Amino acid sequence: MLHIPQIFTRITRKNGDYANVMGNISCTDDLTGYELTFFDSATGFEKQAVITNNSYSIDLPSNMTYSVSLNGGENYAVENDSITINSTGHVTQNISVQKFEYCTVSGNIIGLSDEELASAEIKFTPTETRKYTPELVKDGSAYSVKLEKGVTYNIEASNVYNYDLATLQITSEVDMTKDIVFTAKSAYNVTIAPFGCSNEDLADAVFTFTNTDSLTKYTFSGSDNIRLVSGTYSVSVINSDIYIQQATDNVVIENADTEVKI
Repeated sequence: MLHIPQIFTRITRKNGDYANVMGNISCTDDLTGYELTFFDSATGFEKQAVITNNSYSIDLPSNMTYSVSLNGGENYAVENDSITINSTGHVTQNISVQKFEYCTVSGNIIGLSDEELASAEIKFTPTETRKYTPELVKDGSAYSVKLEKGVTYNIEASNVYNYDLATLQITSEVDMTKDIVFTAKSAYNVTIAPFGCSNEDLADAVFTFTNTDSLTKYTFSGSDNIRLVSGTYSVSVINSDIYIQQATDNVVIENADTEVKI
């Protein structure tokens, strides 16, 4: 009878090297009861530390880089929000937490049609580096936004191509009402100068000008009464009877009436 010797292998699990990380929380408020979350994106490791008397202690695997955030602290943000633990044993890592004080600015968005209002994106960007990023809330033509008190913000708009903002900056210490006003950009006459036919021949033609930056299209029937704001446009012509448009250069309008040769 053949005897096969049994082979046993012992598998042991080795715990990684840990560090006991502790430190003080620098903040104007007592953050007792809040939690700090330490997260390593490379491994997905996450662990929380409870704050007591503005200090904390937590055991963390070493040789990792952690993002640090404050749970449930809408009015606070961790300033030194990335730490690397390379050693074991006791590690001191003090953390600074910034407190935000807010005010609410609300009002109406004026000067845009309903369609333009729906597509408009309005941002409030601080003129200095801040942790908090405001988000504007639209409700029809009404808006509201929560801003940090005393911080100056640039007001920026996108997806609004034929309008300029009348107000470009805002700073507030208190809740306030302020409308965001758009004014129409100046439009300039565009004269069609056709080769091989006359404007009368193009009376039923459809001209489409496409802004090369925004890709916004402007369509006109016939060659009269074409007005566009400054910008660079490609142009196409259809429904021009027996006449076929040849290669046409882009049209550049620079704060003046412009002739387009087609």
